Amino acid sequence: MGMDIYAGTFTRYYARNWKTKAQQYAEANGMAFHRISPDGENLDDQDSPDVTEIQKAVSAWTNGLLKALQSNNMDAGLAWVDDNEKPYYTDKPDWLAYAALMVFAASRLLGEEPPKTIEKNMGQEDFEIAKKLEDSEFSNWSLFTVTCWLPLPVQVSFQGCMPNGTEAFISTTARLRAELDQVNEIAWKATTEEQLAWADEEVFPPSFEIKDGEVIQLPGEPPTSFELEKLARFAFSMFRRALTFAEKEQVPVLLDY
Repeated sequence: MGMDIYAGTFTRYYARNWKTKAQQYAEANGMAFHRISPDGENLDDQDSPDVTEIQKAVSAWTNGLLKALQSNNMDAGLAWVDDNEKPYYTDKPDWLAYAALMVFAASRLLGEEPPKTIEKNMGQEDFEIAKKLEDSEFSNWSLFTVTCWLPLPVQVSFQGCMPNGTEAFISTTARLRAELDQVNEIAWKATTEEQLAWADEEVFPPSFEIKDGEVIQLPGEPPTSFELEKLARFAFSMFRRALTFAEKEQVPVLLDY
């Protein structure tokens, strides 16, 4: 099960009218691709969702959420346009780069030197800094806790139900921007152009190539140890790209796995 980042409407997301980076790559190279849910269910076998019903449910959920925020004296702004046509952005930091970003950001925020490397199949919970983060003022940062950021100008995070009824930690793009800016200021002081470019760096050496429509394994064993900061920049850049797209198109950002 991989980790993808998606910026687009809820309607497209729940209607499955979008393709992950891996799916796009597979189709471009004539390879088979199957969507599997976290519980092992083949999503390709499911009937196509009713887009009209999804859009109605999303609209009711959004209006209810905005009213709840306003009742708490938060000027959350107007509801965004959520349909099945607006464009979307997606990329794949995967779990290892995501964990590297969490560890690197937590280390810098807590004034510690980040680990130099991260091993294959490690998660942020495998590092001592994860425990220190839980006991710090940064433990409630959306970057560390949230799976959905709404395109709203207020900086707020809360636990609630998503449009499909699942429980989730939810925040806003305004808060995500503030947090990414703070991490960049502490760690790199990089320009926006530099931050956006990091996602194009090769951090995972290819283990195969496509030749005449066939998958050919490359010789040698794939690496099991990676430079943590390089992976952190890679994932950070994808968050920055998703955020930039979400602010331009006024759409949510979601983590998909």
